[in-house]
Amino acid sequence: MRICTTFFITPLFLFVSLLLPFAVTAEIVTVDPDAYTDNTDISNAVEGVTLSSIDRDSAGPVFSRTDGHSSTGTQTFGNNGTGGIVPELLWFEGEGYDGTNSILRVDFDLLIDFVSIDIINQDSFDQGILRAFDSNNTEIDSDIATVSGTPATLSISVDHANIAYITVAGSSVQDSVHLDNLQFNKISIFVDGFEESIMTFFVTSTGNGAMGGNLGGLSGADAKCQNLATNGGAGSRTWHAYLSTDSPLVNARDRIGSGPWFNQAGTMVAANLTELHNNITGSLLLDEEGQPVPSSPLDHDILTGSTTDGNVMSGKTCNNWTDGTDASGGQVGHADIAVEDLGDESWNSQHDPQCSESALASTAGTGRIYCFAIN
Repeated sequence: MRICTTFFITPLFLFVSLLLPFAVTAEIVTVDPDAYTDNTDISNAVEGVTLSSIDRDSAGPVFSRTDGHSSTGTQTFGNNGTGGIVPELLWFEGEGYDGTNSILRVDFDLLIDFVSIDIINQDSFDQGILRAFDSNNTEIDSDIATVSGTPATLSISVDHANIAYITVAGSSVQDSVHLDNLQFNKISIFVDGFEESIMTFFVTSTGNGAMGGNLGGLSGADAKCQNLATNGGAGSRTWHAYLSTDSPLVNARDRIGSGPWFNQAGTMVAANLTELHNNITGSLLLDEEGQPVPSSPLDHDILTGSTTDGNVMSGKTCNNWTDGTDASGGQVGHADIAVEDLGDESWNSQHDPQCSESALASTAGTGRIYCFAIN
């Protein structure tokens, strides 16, 4: 791996740096096959990125291979699945070639805002295409170039870090290309000189089991947030649960700071309290490991005890989060709202099951909570 000293700072990074009490840096990282010996599996050779060779039905590893068609040095990215149909140095999109693993896919541990890769033609004229996707598998941008003789660079740059992965290949079987020198913008967060996750929001990855809505009060819920945040690489911050109580009167919105908040993938969930309470789609509501809430079995009810504007919903706080029986009720929100359902569902105030484990389960919940860093 060769890391350039060039910094590629976007408005997002400047915004974070000014508003959050930690340093945000960005640097261009280069994955160069020439840094490895011939036939080395480099699928996971560089921290922060995973390379794979894919088609519609399967996936395989990526190798550094000696190649007479390179943009620099003597080696390019190679696959191991073409089965003799074409040389294992070529990459292409095309129907009818399932099993060839002839498309390069690159997954990033954290969302990025810039990526580039060199393409080299196999024949006289070949066309390559780079596609960028977000965490919902939606294609957000692409770059196409026709190359003849001189290598070309495909690149994508977006205003906000929302690229989760890319694919790149020749645009058809007749436009097979060679690939070399991947570059991407790596985001690093430092707190007190130590690298830290950018995460300042998450949904707990675990529920509350037989305790139901009895979270041990606000202090118990805050402690759970703090412990899980530590597991997620953000334990140096102070974490509070997004919960309201009747006695003492506490509104959830008043105990989580002022934002902005970012999930584990590095995507901004909300810039401030107003934006947060305008509703949030489920694609942003990830747990401390960067995963969405489960859909099978469904577990999307998140305890809040709150109205849609983040104030206490009286009598719906599981007796101030100390009761895990059917003697009390608790307001919950949905953590998996699709964009088209934003007008009908709420991330923080959807309905009010009773507080026992069985009652929560009956409406698709296990006692999960939302956690926010207040600093």
